[in-house]
Amino acid sequence: MDKVFIKDVPSFCRMNRQISGVLSLEIKQEHSDGNKEIQNLVPDQVVQVQYQFEGTESFEGKFYLKGSWSADVQLMCSYCCEPLTENIMAEYPALMLVSEKEDPLAYEEDCHECRFDYFDLKPWLYSELMVMVPISPKHSSCTIS
Repeated sequence: MDKVFIKDVPSFCRMNRQISGVLSLEIKQEHSDGNKEIQNLVPDQVVQVQYQFEGTESFEGKFYLKGSWSADVQLMCSYCCEPLTENIMAEYPALMLVSEKEDPLAYEEDCHECRFDYFDLKPWLYSELMVMVPISPKHSSCTIS
């Protein structure tokens, strides 16, 4: 199992460190309770997520991640029900990291609550990927008849 984490978030950001690589995420179509997570996902696939992030610290002492990730996900076309590969990507010009002791809703900026002794990127990237999966994917050649 891949483990990708930032150890000591404040030091990582203060020193403008970088982290990059490829992470394997196992995507399940159904939760253990039987509910479907995403209707149009090809069941039980392993998705390779390429990521690159850099830590920064603002003058106010706030910690940020900037960078991006991308992944090719196998989906089912909602028109013809044939497989389709969708490239999903996201860029973060400044994602503020707040301590688990802070309330992320107190900030107007895009922020993510995490432990400062380590920040595990795998569950965060998984949830970000699931949010970005198209609800009704289709091939560019498919049309409504």
